Amino acid sequence: MVNLAIYVRVSSNNQTFERQVVDITKYIHSQYNENEIHIDLYSEKISGLKGSKDRPELTRFLDNVKLEPKKYKCLYVTELSRVGRNPIDARITVTQLLEQGIDVCVTSTNGGSHFLNPDGSIDKTKFAVLGLLMDFAQIEIDVFKSRTSSGLKDKVLNGGATGGLLQPYGYKKDENKKIVIDEDESKTIQFIFEQYKQGFGMGHIAKELNQKNILTRTNKAFENKDYKGKKANNIKCVRLQTNLDFY
Repeated sequence: MVNLAIYVRVSSNNQTFERQVVDITKYIHSQYNENEIHIDLYSEKISGLKGSKDRPELTRFLDNVKLEPKKYKCLYVTELSRVGRNPIDARITVTQLLEQGIDVCVTSTNGGSHFLNPDGSIDKTKFAVLGLLMDFAQIEIDVFKSRTSSGLKDKVLNGGATGGLLQPYGYKKDENKKIVIDEDESKTIQFIFEQYKQGFGMGHIAKELNQKNILTRTNKAFENKDYKGKKANNIKCVRLQTNLDFY
């Protein structure tokens, strides 16, 4: 019986990895008879920018390899970015597996690409290509970040809203998703400045706001829901910052 491992990953909870599983399984069955193999599936929904140590399922796979170095013959992924988008981290992970004699197969390239030769040695040409693919993945990330940053900047300069539900206190989105002044919250901001001008500190002002039952940004955005493990309705103004972007 040949033991194989599949690792699939998507970046967010609203994505699914079923298609990855189907494609990899189909590829495996083109190589082996179904009754000759045992497949373990490792799947998770987490950003590829997270390091391998911060991804529970990938960590579980690597821990199993440490316990039984000869357990798996091959790890299958649809593309190298599933292992990780950080080129250094992904390269280290793949290299360690190959050096232990565990092949890595990328099923979406050229009808499937393996990095080990039949005799168990590393295919140096494909390994060199691996480095290039990882470098291109990093370039893609850098370009995406640059475009995203530029897009957000342009949006703000044109009066648009960014940042999801937690807009800066005193502002809100209108029907056109533009940032406009929140008239109710503006009264609270005026009160805060008046208190500050009178010499009161942030702790005192926060206490005054709590006593007046002033709703925080979190109270409004996540009413009757959990926020970071707490009931949003119970979150008090425990701190204030000079930009008034407080809980």
